[in-house]
Amino acid sequence: MLLRVLLVAAVAALTPVSEAAAQATPPQPPPNAALPWAAPLETSCAHGHIQCVDRVVAAQRALTLRLGCNHRAAFAATYWRLTRFMRDAIAEPRFFDRPRRIAHEDVEFDEEYRRQTRAWERGDLAHVTPDYRAVFAANDAGVLTAQADQLATIAAHVLGDMPSKALEQPRSIMRRRVDALPFGKPDHDKVNLVLQEATLPITEFIAAHYDPRVDDNPQFAEQLTLLLFEWRERAWRNAEELRFIRVASGTGLLYRAKLDAIRAEALAVVQAIIASGQDTPTGRAIRDAYCARNRPT
Repeated sequence: MLLRVLLVAAVAALTPVSEAAAQATPPQPPPNAALPWAAPLETSCAHGHIQCVDRVVAAQRALTLRLGCNHRAAFAATYWRLTRFMRDAIAEPRFFDRPRRIAHEDVEFDEEYRRQTRAWERGDLAHVTPDYRAVFAANDAGVLTAQADQLATIAAHVLGDMPSKALEQPRSIMRRRVDALPFGKPDHDKVNLVLQEATLPITEFIAAHYDPRVDDNPQFAEQLTLLLFEWRERAWRNAEELRFIRVASGTGLLYRAKLDAIRAEALAVVQAIIASGQDTPTGRAIRDAYCARNRPT
């Protein structure tokens, strides 16, 4: 079951969403690291202080505990534990070339997930993107395996949010005049090292507190890590396309069309994971009873 979910997710990520989406933007030139910076759209953590990431960790822990055994908690706990690893990597001297920029990116990335969560919880579906609507509905219905709950939400967050919310909008204040690669691709790739270190402990945490079946497959953490690498690379390339469009024609119709195509791609992956990641009634009962006894406090 798990291997099928991972394979479906990988194939869906590489499948064109539709001919219309593929034609939404004109062909783009090769990546150019010297493109100008986007105007800032967020106001949090403008200087990239690590205390901002500490606040993210605290907020993610609070959300995880508030969700209890709701199936959205599987991703919330995953995100909370991963941000702890990210915080340590940002604080480690010389691990990132631009640790303050990574801290800033981490905050903006989390803000979008929390914005989607708040809109969903207050029933404001007009402000929940289609990929998240599908994810949250499946989570709240309790029909997926814990791995599918994790994976579907990760797909919406990485494929749907990351291109525009974390990568396309860095602040001009975070740029140094000496930067050869102003968009930070080397640091972006270094995050993969953090993911590689964090995935197994996070899997063990989810198994200890939410569903004992999560770590039954010893290959799960490695397979998930490789899939995340692919999704993060896809998110980076989509962010590059957004920059080219913005530089060429601003944030008008072409830019909006690309954002819509990104969300449609994320939705296709989410739907594939949901379709292949259904749990059995017995499995759901085991999971919920186990969580009731072991959820983090």
